[in-house]
Amino acid sequence: MIRALALLAVLLPAASLAAETVVTRTTYDDDREMFVTTGEVVLAVPFETVTRVAGAFAAYGRWALVDINRRPGGKAFITQFHDVRYLPGGAGGRGAFDLVYDVDLVWPFGSENDVIRFAVTDTRPVSGVPGAVERLAVELGGDSALIETFELVLWATGDGAGSTVRFKSETRFVGIVDTFFPMSVYRKNVEWRIGKVIANLQAHVEKAR
Repeated sequence: MIRALALLAVLLPAASLAAETVVTRTTYDDDREMFVTTGEVVLAVPFETVTRVAGAFAAYGRWALVDINRRPGGKAFITQFHDVRYLPGGAGGRGAFDLVYDVDLVWPFGSENDVIRFAVTDTRPVSGVPGAVERLAVELGGDSALIETFELVLWATGDGAGSTVRFKSETRFVGIVDTFFPMSVYRKNVEWRIGKVIANLQAHVEKAR
């Protein structure tokens, strides 16, 4: 628990999402004690290109975490995400993503190469486009000292001229952590990093056109 509170403390200072083209909105569901974030980004990229990139799970580590460890002002987060690894198979057959991170604090609070696992719970292939997916859902697949449940769903629509990627996440923190996570803190940290991944997707698919 001491380490969990230390991680919480280093998350508090942050900044707003720099990518203005990614629209995000967050509400708090009192009944379920969950932060619910929704959003979208409009891409001048064909639907087929976007869904091919979305289906290339093994390549996520090349683009998903670009600049995610620094606030727009340039100061580094103490929690440093440095790799995303896709593991095929698993109980559901869809695989999982391991998010690898370091905590840049002095002993005993610091650590290296910690892993948060997110199970792939749903995919929707694109008919006639091998390897492409138009919908992807992941959820927290292991123990976390901070988060009780987390689910993120992304889906794409579009045609040969352009696409829209929409997303929804639901996050429930463990009881003591939830007390220290008002909406303003959530938006500056969790919402910011979700939005940054979507902004990185935007940049990546625009290069892939």
